Amino acid sequence: MADLAQPFLTHGERKALSGEIISTLTETYNIGEWLDWKHITKGRSNASFLIMISTGQFVLRRSNPKKDIKSLRLEIQLVNHLKNQRYPAPELIRTHRGEEHFKHQGIYYILSRFIPGHPYDPQNQNHLQAAGWGLGLYHKLVKDFSALHKFEPTPVMEALGPESVLNLLQVEHLAQPFLNTDQNNLLADASTYMRRESDYIYKRLSECYPSLRKVVIHASFGQSALIFDGDILAGVVDYDRVAYDLRIMDLGYTLKAFCGSHHRIDLSRSVRLDQSRLWDFLTAYKSVTSLSDTEIQILPLSLRAQRLLKVLRRCASFLSKNIIQPREEKHFLKLLKMINREMIWLRWLKENNDDLLRVVYD
Repeated sequence: MADLAQPFLTHGERKALSGEIISTLTETYNIGEWLDWKHITKGRSNASFLIMISTGQFVLRRSNPKKDIKSLRLEIQLVNHLKNQRYPAPELIRTHRGEEHFKHQGIYYILSRFIPGHPYDPQNQNHLQAAGWGLGLYHKLVKDFSALHKFEPTPVMEALGPESVLNLLQVEHLAQPFLNTDQNNLLADASTYMRRESDYIYKRLSECYPSLRKVVIHASFGQSALIFDGDILAGVVDYDRVAYDLRIMDLGYTLKAFCGSHHRIDLSRSVRLDQSRLWDFLTAYKSVTSLSDTEIQILPLSLRAQRLLKVLRRCASFLSKNIIQPREEKHFLKLLKMINREMIWLRWLKENNDDLLRVVYD
């Protein structure tokens, strides 16, 4: 259940900076005269702003209200570790008190120096290879960092566990009055299929869990997280979701982001992973760091786990929101659309498991 005491921002407030916060920023950071700002449209879990100050350009990140100090400190320590290893992570700006974050009305903010450059170009093969190299280097550098910290068991196992799967049944029950017969049948079929998949994936991961490498994963290493100077990877940003988890889950998320494709109108015809791009990405990745035999064997399964995790987490969030404010028909239809899309992905990944495994082994 959501914490009702947590700060809440409306959609409009998320995209704006009030005069009060601007005044607080000016007092908190001794970096020059405030000139202008604009909202950066990318990003869902938090809000970012490009800040123009007399001494240069900066990026202000307003964290999700659910962000706690423990996860924030992990993020800051990781970014500093990467920066010290000359990885293209952002440079964090300290407050006049020497802190690398500040808290205002219950919400955390981080200021970093703006990294100039251009976004990832899906048509540029050099960008794809640079992305593979960038994730490989990240996983190599974060190995020692992860070993220095004590962590709880990885979130993926709990998120795929039996209790999380029950959320599918709860959503299925709640949706019945809001959906027609065909829609309810589609949801029931998807729920049944995903519960079977979850049982298999959870058992399979549990069997090899002890031998799978755990690190502080990036968890958002996608196209929008990369900044390029020509063909050179000049910046890797978006560390707000970092967590201690299985390395292959990080790799699985990224492979979908860079090698997946689908058509918004007819998903059943076009949901797929481009195996040529998959090979190029993994070749660049493995030029920096290696995968164990167990990781290679389980990687196609991790792609299925990623799709299932998205559904289970969305269902959990949906149920929490329903407690606070009962969901309407439009919300159930939107959730059904997402679940159907992920079921198509799950089926495709399962049917093409052997082909994907051959690419990974090559």
